[in-house]
Formats: sequence, structure tokens, C-alpha cells
Amino acid sequence: MNGSWNSAIRRGALCCLVMPALLAGMVQGCGSASTQFSSRFPDNRDSDIALLQQRLAQAPTRAPLPIAVGVSRDPVGLYAYDLVSQAVIWRKVTPVSQVPLLAGDRVVYQHNGKVHGLDLQTGAERFALGTGDMQLVGADGYGANVVLTLSKGAGTAAKSVLLVMRGDSVTLRQTFEHRAGIPALVGDVALVPWGHQFLSGVDVGAGDELVRLRLTDAVVTAAQVYGPQVFVASPEGMTPLSPDLGRGMLRGGGFIGAPTVALPGEPAWARDVYGQPTPVQADSAVHRIALGYRPTPTGQLADDALYLVFYRFVMALQYPTLEVRWVHRHPFDLVGVSADEQGLQIADRQGQLGRLDGASGQYDSYAPAGVDTATILWPRLAAPQGTVPAQAPSQAVIREQLAAVAQDADARLVPMRRYAVDQLARMSGSEVTADLLAMCDAADLSPAVQDDACQALASRAHSRAPIVAALDRHYDYLAGTPSPAVGPLARAVATLNATEAYPLLVDHLADPHTPSSALVDLVNAIAVLNPKQASQPLSEFAYRYHADPGDEGVAQAVEASIAALFRLRGPIATETLIDLAESPLALSGVREQAREMLTALEEAARMRREKARHEEPQMAAKATASGGVQENDTGRLPERLTLALVERTLLPVRHGLRRCLAESRQNLFHGRMILVLEDNELSQVSVTPPDIQPCVEDLVRSQTFPKTLESGRQQISYMLQRK
Repeated sequence: MNGSWNSAIRRGALCCLVMPALLAGMVQGCGSASTQFSSRFPDNRDSDIALLQQRLAQAPTRAPLPIAVGVSRDPVGLYAYDLVSQAVIWRKVTPVSQVPLLAGDRVVYQHNGKVHGLDLQTGAERFALGTGDMQLVGADGYGANVVLTLSKGAGTAAKSVLLVMRGDSVTLRQTFEHRAGIPALVGDVALVPWGHQFLSGVDVGAGDELVRLRLTDAVVTAAQVYGPQVFVASPEGMTPLSPDLGRGMLRGGGFIGAPTVALPGEPAWARDVYGQPTPVQADSAVHRIALGYRPTPTGQLADDALYLVFYRFVMALQYPTLEVRWVHRHPFDLVGVSADEQGLQIADRQGQLGRLDGASGQYDSYAPAGVDTATILWPRLAAPQGTVPAQAPSQAVIREQLAAVAQDADARLVPMRRYAVDQLARMSGSEVTADLLAMCDAADLSPAVQDDACQALASRAHSRAPIVAALDRHYDYLAGTPSPAVGPLARAVATLNATEAYPLLVDHLADPHTPSSALVDLVNAIAVLNPKQASQPLSEFAYRYHADPGDEGVAQAVEASIAALFRLRGPIATETLIDLAESPLALSGVREQAREMLTALEEAARMRREKARHEEPQMAAKATASGGVQENDTGRLPERLTLALVERTLLPVRHGLRRCLAESRQNLFHGRMILVLEDNELSQVSVTPPDIQPCVEDLVRSQTFPKTLESGRQQISYMLQRK
């Protein structure tokens, strides 16, 4: 292997050791144009993969330096923190806008058309390569050996460069017309993802392509080295580099899949260098919303742990079930994490570095760096020697941790707080129910978090009584009693169909201290819980506030009341709707809502008349065949009361009904009558206009309506006409 490296240096000495040649532009770099990465090279050959495995097995074991690198904010630059001495060992003021990369003993970053390489231990600049208009995609290495990929364009216009360096001199440069992924350098083999589906192994000494894998079930974005094992990574997951990949599938033996459920902030398993080719900015939110994990050579996650990072929170999840192990709440935003076999290294924006124990979440801090930090890069180190995992927290402690996250006041963290509510709701016990009730009844909680808590509460056994009890509380200034969170609680009792809460909701609807934002929820819940009696409090509310211009929430609740009356009472609500539609004092939205409901009632009545006109001959024939209107042609009762049956029932008093119209004060030609039957007995006759009510009702009640199979409440509208 060393011979291959030395041969490459000799071939490239005249060109590659001279930095100005690269500074003049990458396209006219060292060597002739490469024929690698062409369509002629065969893929997924077992013999090639076996050779690659042999070469990788001979590679020296990596020994990364225990140094983390941070990007400082003020002044903008880089600094290195020694994890052993727990001190900043160098700082460099330099315009860093994109995330730097750790590659062996080098820190690599791009700025103003150049890729710079700094010594990891001293901060001294080791190389500066001109990149033209290409962007740095990825870097990797061990010791002073570094591999870089740069790309530009997309599709048929894509171009990439592969660079390999030893001792800060370029020893291999290859160009190809595809976008490249994030490479890895293992011994004398560069592993290069490219073209979405391919991973090529390139001999960095001879420059030959040794092997090519084509994986058709995932996007291949990175080759990554963890300890002795190389992994092929994708946004969909990762798998160990093994002969199994010769089948052309990433999802094979040892595949570690990214979570399929939505996590807060949608953290990426691996960067999609093709779908998101723009370099990650140093101050990007991706450093605050991330996943931490450490894969093992057997294709598992170390300790079956997946760490979800969201700004100030870290949630340790059991992989792959995603059950919560513990939650850590940090005082400042986290800007860089790295998992080892037994825990998670973390760093915050204040420059405080530390480690969370994987089993317990116990936090141990290092000596502070004291640097305002945009992001931090961690070396892939093994767990500290002598680390003894602490005892895992009990379910009671986890419950308290989740409840604390859900009720955190930071508005940026709502997605994580909602996720905490969801995870809390999966736990059993009366204490969980009490936590959810406290959140549902919290007036100062984020509406989304509060609503999630109420919905979760409504789905739990034994939650009905405490929710109803919470609604029994009213605002009392002297006693210092706050109003409950009426709106969310109203939604919860409606979901539970807790009819016993109906009078409490009516009381809150009439209470002037009820927040206007809760009134629509109150109206809807009242209509759901007691549809037979809800019309009275809803009508009273609509009449009381239909002209109140003071609050949009009240106006919306009045409109909701009108809609509920229409749903619950239908034509019987006509008189109320007419009053509201014609009131000169009513708000414009209220009048419009009432008019829309009246129009809908009129259209429904027209359609019923049209239907009755078509049904009447058939009904008459059935009645004649059965000798009356009580039974249909099968000898059974009619299913329900129809306009045809009403027409036949009122036939003996038809002339009397016409006289009621003719002798009215307005000398009417039309009127409307609403009949309500309960258990086949006429219970209510409502007549419009009201002045002909006595005349019409006496005649209608003198007739006996037919029995029907419908034994519940029946309501039908009948149009009165003089001819």
C-alpha cells in the first residue's frame, strides 16, 4: 500500500506539489482527464467486492485525535477544544460561513473559491486549493491523508472532482460528469458515492476504479467510517459495507433504517447531497435539530439508542420502537452532538461541552470553552474508558421529564413539546391523566400543545370525571380562582360525549368572564351533548349578543349558534332566523349567516315539495290498495311521515286551512307550518306567520296522523296555500 502512495506522489510531483497550479483552477489540475466513473465499468461484481473487502481489511486502524472544532460567532472564526486537557488549544479568526469538516488531522473548510486545510492540533494552514465555481461536498481522512469531493451543476450539467492528498500535497485528482457524495478514505482506497445510486472504490495510488456498487432501492449519499467498519449511508438509513450489497440493495442484512414516523423538526438521518446541494451554513438550524447515533459493525445501533436533539432538548429513544428512555433539558441551545457506544457528546452555543450518559441521561460537563459558538464538530471517538452507565430512570421520572418538556415556555420548541405530550399519553397511570388535565386546563400553554393534551386526555380511560369537575370551576376575583380552559375542555367533553357536562357548559356560555375565544367551542359542544335542549340556550345567546360589536370571538360564536340552530331545529328555527336576519341592529356577519340558513331551509322545503309531487300518485295508489293510509302495499306501516301522508291526513280540513289564510289580517296567500311528532304523536305545531297559529293548529290537531315505523322524533315542513 505504501508503494502505491509513493508511486502516486512521483507521478504527480511536477504538478501536484505546486499549489499555484490548483489555484489557477480545478479543471486544469494534475494529470490527464480521467476515464473513471464512466458507464462502461461493470457494477456489483462479486470478485470486485471481495477484492475491496481485502483491501479495506488491510487498512490501518484509525486513531482520531480527541479534539473538537467549533465555529465561533464573535469574532467569526474557528477554535479547537482538547477533550483530554479540557481546554481551547487554538483560535483562528477567519471568515467561516459554511460548516467545516474534520478529515483526519485536518480541518477543512471552503471560503471565497478556495478549500483551506488547517492543522487540527495547531490551527496552522496546511493547504489552500482553488475550487473555481465548485462547492465542497465532503471530506474524510486519517492522519495527514485526506480525500475531498467537490461538485457543481445538476443532471447532465453536473461535474465533480475527486481529490486525494497526502502530507498536504495532491496525489490524485479525477473529474467526472456526475454529482458526488460524501467520500471516505480507508487505507489506500477512496470510497466515493456519486450519481445518486453508485459507490465506487478507487485505488488512490494507481487511480484505478476497483469496484462499483449500484444500489437501486435508495439514494447513496455518503460513505462513513465508524471504528473498523465502513457504512454506506442514505437519508433512508445505512448498512455495513459487505458482499450483501452486491445484490444491488441497501436494505439488506444489517440495514439500519431511519425512523418512519414523523419526528419533531424532521431531522435527517443523513444529508441528501443531491436533493440539497447547497452547503450547510455554520449557523443553520440543522445543528440544533438532529439525530445522534453510533452504528455497530453488526448493523445495529450501539445500545439500541437513538438520540433526538431539538434545540435545548435531548430525548433518548429506544431503537427501533422509539420508546422514550429519558429526556434532558439543557439551559442553552445545543449546536453539535456525537454519539459513542454508551452516550452522547453535546455542546451548546455558550461553548459548554459535556456528555450525557446513554442509560440515565446524567449530564457531566467539561471545563467550559467560553466561546460563543455557532456549531461544533466532534471526532468519532469511543466511549471514555472506565465509563460505567448509571441506573436508568424510573417510569415516574420519565413522566415528570416529559411533562416538564411539554410545559416549557419556549415558543420555538412547540413541535418537541407536542411530541412530549404524545409520548406522555402513551404511558399509563392516574398521574399521567392528572398531568394531561393540568395541561388541558392551563390558560398560558401554547394552543397546539394544550389541544393535544385535551385530545389525549379525552381518549384515556377514567378521564371523564376529572374533566367534568374542572368545568365546574368559575372565575372568582375575590377567591383568586381563575377560569378553567373552557374551550379545550369543551372539546374534550364533546369527544367523550359526557352529557353530564351539558349544564356546566351552558353556565359558562352565560358567564361574562368566559373568554370570547372559548365561546365557539362552547356552542359546538352544547349542540353535540344535548341536541334536544340546546336550542334554548343557543337562541338566548344569539339574541343577547347578535348586535354586540365589541369582540370578534363573540360574533363568531353567535354565527356558530345560528348554524347550530339550523342543524338542530331545521324549519322550527325559522322564526328565530327571520328575527336575526331582519334585525337592523344585528352585525352584518350575523345577518348574513341567518339569511344563508333561511335560504337553505327554503331550498330544502322546495326539494321536499318536488319530491312529494312525484310521490303522491304512488302513495295514493298504495293507500287505495290497502284501504287507507295506515299501511303500505306490503301490509306494513309506512317507514316515516311524508308530505303525501300529511296531505291526505289534512284533506278533510283543507278548506278550513285556506280560510285561515284568507281571514288573516294580511289576507295571506301562503303560510308555513312545521309539524313535530314524538313517537307517532303530534307534539308541536309551529305556524308562520304567528297570527294564524290558533286557527291552523286547531284544525291540524283535529286530525289523526298515521302511525309509521319511525318511532322517534319526526319533523316535516308543510306549505299552506289558498289555492
